[in-house]
Amino acid sequence: VGLLSSCASYFSKISPKFSYRTLVIVMSGFSAVIANVGLTKLISLSIPVFIIIYPLAITLVVLSFLHDYFNGKQAVYIGALVGTSLVSIVDGLKTAGF
Repeated sequence: VGLLSSCASYFSKISPKFSYRTLVIVMSGFSAVIANVGLTKLISLSIPVFIIIYPLAITLVVLSFLHDYFNGKQAVYIGALVGTSLVSIVDGLKTAGF
């Protein structure tokens, strides 16, 4: 209840066209649907997304530690993330069954 009310309050302040009440109802409905899907189904749906996102996050962390070694050149970040993206997208699609 506290999380729903604080989220609805925040989003109604940053987006005034949605009322607090509307946001609480929509968020409650969304939460009820997600809760009824079941943990096993949620995990099976999220695994391909995680397989795509985690390598990118790990690459960014490693690059942040090595930032001084390559003088923070943007080309290094772009090259590493493009290469990692290609591999992780293929792995994610394979995991999803495509």
